[in-house]
Amino acid sequence: MVKIGFPRVNLGNAALPILALLLLALLALTYYTPPKPAYAGLEVKDLPNLLVEAMQGLNHSTRLLSSAVSGSRANASDHVRRMETVAALLSDADELPELRDSELGEQLRKAAASYAHAASAAARIASAAEGVSAASYELREFLEGVRRCDFLKARESAPALQRWLREALADVGKALTHLAEVDEEALLSDGHKEVYYRAAEHVSRIAKVLGNLLAAAELVQLANASALEEACLGRPAHFGPDAVEMSLRLKPSESGEFGYEIALLKSYVLGGCERCPGSGPGQQGVGGGAGWGEPQGDD
Repeated sequence: MVKIGFPRVNLGNAALPILALLLLALLALTYYTPPKPAYAGLEVKDLPNLLVEAMQGLNHSTRLLSSAVSGSRANASDHVRRMETVAALLSDADELPELRDSELGEQLRKAAASYAHAASAAARIASAAEGVSAASYELREFLEGVRRCDFLKARESAPALQRWLREALADVGKALTHLAEVDEEALLSDGHKEVYYRAAEHVSRIAKVLGNLLAAAELVQLANASALEEACLGRPAHFGPDAVEMSLRLKPSESGEFGYEIALLKSYVLGGCERCPGSGPGQQGVGGGAGWGEPQGDD
């Protein structure tokens, strides 16, 4: 066996300072943490612009969602990221030493917290707009199938439509949660309050529209397609209790511009159900939805 060793070196007294240096180096490597960079987050001078940007972003997001529901394409990824950044910056207001120990500072911290929620809501609303926009093809195919008694076509579109609508509704739900956390008394102008009230009302209404579309897609997937086509053509058709129960969830008056198709679908299932609540001749009025107007300009 070949032994491999290291030559012995007699360091004598010179070894002491060398060992001390090695020990110090080891300790430095063990406990060293890089110096923190200079704080690059929120500064007091940034607050006014960020507060305005949060409300402008909320108004813009509401417009995006309205347009997406009406069929326009929404590419909001950059806007979502910016609103998330604005929300994060405003959430740091509690850490600013300049806002401590004064009544004005307390008011600004409360305001920043509410505007942070508004910016978070804006991010989620814009994300919902992207989801609705992504579902535009499936939605067109689904609605056309309902109008033309082609329920095989409507059923083919239903699974993807449900997936997009569920994601959009999840975002809308989070947005409404953030909006509920906004203290309107902490908002710094009447214009900002108007943007907030309008967004809360608008998004709540669109949530009902999306919920009705989701319920309609679920109904088409659950009910017998042949029975739906027979009913659509004015022929006798039979539907199971689950389909009847689900059809009762449809509310054409809360379905916006899709109220016509929602009313048609509901009438197909309930038209021959004599004991169903709200069924019978003339009870399932078919007509266009009320829709909604465009939000006003940015503040």
